[in-house]
Amino acid sequence: MCRVPLGQGLHPKRFEDRLYADDQNEGMPDIDADRAAFDIRSWAVEPGDAIAFNFRTLHGAPANHSSVRRRVVSIRWVGDDARFVKRPGEDVTGFSRS
Repeated sequence: MCRVPLGQGLHPKRFEDRLYADDQNEGMPDIDADRAAFDIRSWAVEPGDAIAFNFRTLHGAPANHSSVRRRVVSIRWVGDDARFVKRPGEDVTGFSRS
């Protein structure tokens, strides 16, 4: 199942944990604590299904309580005008960015 709270997608703010020492990002709202405050849409997905959306869309999935491992692939397509910021140190995965 994929969940998307309507009205939160394509938000100008970045909702994520602080990944770098100089991050100015707000924390993500606790949607599960106040579900009535959000217009949440969801749909079931099956193996082999694909979902495409803008990377700024706030989205998520409920916890996997089954005995079967959930496997997900995330692919990000960007244009030739894409920019990136090189930061020293490690990211949250532990991989060096240098």
